[in-house]
Amino acid sequence: MWKSENKSRKEFQYNVSEISGNIGFNIAHFKEIFKDNENLKTRTFESSGEQPYKCAVMYMEGISNFQIVSERFIRGIMGELPKNTSDPIKDIYSRMCCECDLVIENSEKKIINALTYGDCVLFVDGCTRVIIANTKGWLARPINEPENE
Repeated sequence: MWKSENKSRKEFQYNVSEISGNIGFNIAHFKEIFKDNENLKTRTFESSGEQPYKCAVMYMEGISNFQIVSERFIRGIMGELPKNTSDPIKDIYSRMCCECDLVIENSEKKIINALTYGDCVLFVDGCTRVIIANTKGWLARPINEPENE
Protein backbone atom coordinates (compact mmCIF):
# COMPACT_ATOMS: atom_id res chain seq x y z
CA MET A 1 0.00 0.00 0.00
CA TRP A 2 2.78 2.45 0.86
CA LYS A 3 4.56 1.91 -2.45
CA SER A 4 1.49 2.53 -4.57
CA GLU A 5 0.73 5.78 -2.72
CA ASN A 6 4.30 6.91 -3.10
CA LYS A 7 4.35 6.21 -6.86
CA SER A 8 1.13 8.11 -7.50
CA ARG A 9 2.40 11.26 -5.76
CA LYS A 10 3.42 13.94 -8.25
CA GLU A 11 6.76 15.61 -7.71
CA PHE A 12 6.91 19.31 -8.51
CA GLN A 13 9.63 20.18 -11.00
CA TYR A 14 11.20 23.63 -10.59
CA ASN A 15 11.83 25.70 -13.66
CA VAL A 16 15.41 26.90 -13.33
CA SER A 17 15.15 29.48 -16.09
CA GLU A 18 15.10 33.18 -15.34
CA ILE A 19 12.01 35.06 -14.31
CA SER A 20 10.08 36.60 -17.20
CA GLY A 21 10.27 40.34 -17.81
CA ASN A 22 6.46 40.33 -18.12
CA ILE A 23 4.89 41.04 -14.73
CA GLY A 24 1.51 39.62 -15.77
CA PHE A 25 3.11 36.33 -16.78
CA ASN A 26 5.06 36.14 -13.49
CA ILE A 27 1.94 36.75 -11.40
CA ALA A 28 -0.06 34.14 -13.31
CA HIS A 29 2.84 31.66 -13.13
CA PHE A 30 3.26 31.84 -9.36
CA LYS A 31 -0.50 31.83 -8.78
CA GLU A 32 -0.60 28.58 -10.77
CA ILE A 33 2.19 27.11 -8.66
CA PHE A 34 0.30 28.00 -5.47
CA LYS A 35 -3.19 27.36 -6.88
CA ASP A 36 -4.13 25.15 -3.91
CA ASN A 37 -2.98 27.72 -1.35
CA GLU A 38 -5.49 30.49 -0.69
CA ASN A 39 -2.99 32.38 1.50
CA LEU A 40 -0.94 33.69 -1.43
CA LYS A 41 -1.75 37.38 -1.82
CA THR A 42 -0.73 39.77 -4.58
CA ARG A 43 -0.74 43.56 -4.43
CA THR A 44 -0.11 45.49 -7.64
CA PHE A 45 0.86 49.16 -7.70
CA GLU A 46 2.94 51.71 -9.61
CA SER A 47 5.82 53.85 -8.50
CA SER A 48 5.21 57.59 -8.76
CA GLY A 49 6.92 59.87 -11.26
CA GLU A 50 6.57 60.86 -14.89
CA GLN A 51 7.00 57.29 -16.15
CA PRO A 52 6.03 54.93 -13.31
CA TYR A 53 7.04 51.28 -13.05
CA LYS A 54 4.37 48.60 -12.72
CA CYS A 55 5.15 46.53 -9.63
CA ALA A 56 3.65 43.58 -7.77
CA VAL A 57 4.32 42.20 -4.32
CA MET A 58 3.48 38.58 -3.45
CA TYR A 59 3.37 37.25 0.09
CA MET A 60 1.70 34.57 2.20
CA GLU A 61 -1.04 35.82 4.48
CA GLY A 62 -0.62 34.49 7.99
CA ILE A 63 3.13 33.91 7.87
CA SER A 64 4.20 37.26 6.43
CA ASN A 65 3.94 40.40 8.53
CA PHE A 66 1.61 42.56 6.41
CA GLN A 67 2.57 45.67 8.38
CA ILE A 68 6.19 45.30 7.22
CA VAL A 69 5.04 44.54 3.66
CA SER A 70 2.75 47.57 3.56
CA GLU A 71 4.49 50.25 5.59
CA ARG A 72 8.16 49.62 4.96
CA PHE A 73 8.26 47.89 1.62
CA ILE A 74 5.37 49.01 -0.61
CA ARG A 75 5.33 52.63 0.63
CA GLY A 76 9.10 52.86 0.18
CA ILE A 77 8.86 51.70 -3.41
CA MET A 78 5.90 53.90 -4.31
CA GLY A 79 8.17 56.94 -4.16
CA GLU A 80 9.57 58.33 -7.36
CA LEU A 81 12.12 56.09 -9.08
CA PRO A 82 14.37 57.28 -11.90
CA LYS A 83 12.97 55.97 -15.20
CA ASN A 84 16.16 56.36 -17.19
CA THR A 85 17.89 53.60 -15.27
CA SER A 86 18.84 50.34 -16.94
CA ASP A 87 18.22 48.32 -13.77
CA PRO A 88 15.24 49.40 -11.62
CA ILE A 89 15.66 46.33 -9.35
CA LYS A 90 19.16 47.50 -8.41
CA ASP A 91 17.88 51.05 -7.83
CA ILE A 92 15.08 49.82 -5.55
CA TYR A 93 17.50 47.56 -3.72
CA SER A 94 19.98 50.37 -3.06
CA ARG A 95 17.16 52.68 -1.97
CA MET A 96 15.49 50.17 0.38
CA CYS A 97 18.36 48.03 1.74
CA CYS A 98 18.65 50.16 4.90
CA GLU A 99 14.98 49.63 5.83
CA CYS A 100 14.52 45.95 4.99
CA ASP A 101 16.61 42.81 4.73
CA LEU A 102 16.66 42.38 0.93
CA VAL A 103 18.07 39.92 -1.61
CA ILE A 104 18.04 40.14 -5.41
CA GLU A 105 17.15 36.79 -6.95
CA ASN A 106 16.11 35.14 -10.24
CA SER A 107 15.78 31.48 -9.20
CA GLU A 108 12.23 30.16 -9.20
CA LYS A 109 13.11 27.63 -6.51
CA LYS A 110 14.47 30.33 -4.17
CA ILE A 111 11.41 32.51 -4.81
CA ILE A 112 9.06 29.64 -3.96
CA ASN A 113 11.04 28.86 -0.82
CA ALA A 114 11.02 32.52 0.21
CA LEU A 115 7.24 32.77 -0.19
CA THR A 116 6.63 29.60 1.81
CA TYR A 117 8.84 30.87 4.65
CA GLY A 118 7.04 34.22 4.98
CA ASP A 119 9.12 36.55 2.83
CA CYS A 120 7.56 38.80 0.21
CA VAL A 121 8.68 39.03 -3.40
CA LEU A 122 8.71 42.20 -5.51
CA PHE A 123 8.26 41.91 -9.28
CA VAL A 124 8.93 44.92 -11.54
CA ASP A 125 7.63 44.91 -15.09
CA GLY A 126 10.49 44.55 -17.57
CA CYS A 127 12.89 42.97 -15.04
CA THR A 128 14.02 39.35 -15.02
CA ARG A 129 15.08 39.49 -11.37
CA VAL A 130 13.06 40.05 -8.21
CA ILE A 131 13.69 41.45 -4.76
CA ILE A 132 12.97 39.17 -1.82
CA ALA A 133 12.32 41.00 1.47
CA ASN A 134 12.41 39.46 4.91
CA THR A 135 8.84 39.97 6.12
CA LYS A 136 8.46 36.86 8.26
CA GLY A 137 5.75 37.35 10.83
CA TRP A 138 4.87 33.98 12.32
CA LEU A 139 2.21 34.26 14.97
CA ALA A 140 3.77 33.38 18.30
CA ARG A 141 2.01 31.15 20.80
CA PRO A 142 2.49 31.76 24.50
CA ILE A 143 4.57 29.31 26.51
CA ASN A 144 2.22 28.25 29.27
CA GLU A 145 -0.07 25.40 30.26
CA PRO A 146 -3.25 24.95 28.20
CA GLU A 147 -6.33 26.25 30.02
CA ASN A 148 -8.75 23.55 28.86
CA GLU A 149 -7.07 20.65 30.68
